[in-house]
Amino acid sequence: MPKTAQFVTCRTPDSDKEPVEIEKWKYDLMRHAILANVPSDDVGIMLKQLRPLVRNFLSREQRQQIGRVAWYTMTVKLDLEARGEIVRIEGMRPQYLRRTVPV
Repeated sequence: MPKTAQFVTCRTPDSDKEPVEIEKWKYDLMRHAILANVPSDDVGIMLKQLRPLVRNFLSREQRQQIGRVAWYTMTVKLDLEARGEIVRIEGMRPQYLRRTVPV
């Protein structure tokens, strides 16, 4: 009997946008990679810097299994914002992020 995939509904901070569902193992892996690379200090990290850090955090095999790493990074990042686990640092352009939960 095939194993049934579990899914996580990813929301966005923008309530006008529809949530998307992704496989739970992908969500968990990307969440871990993002939170491991977003600091909790007031300086934070520039979004542009986060993408390659997340990609390099994952093994080659994980990147191949996930597929579009950039898309999953943004999808899970937006969900973490909606959940309050990371926040955008106000008044910073380009976008900077800060973690609000322990890794």
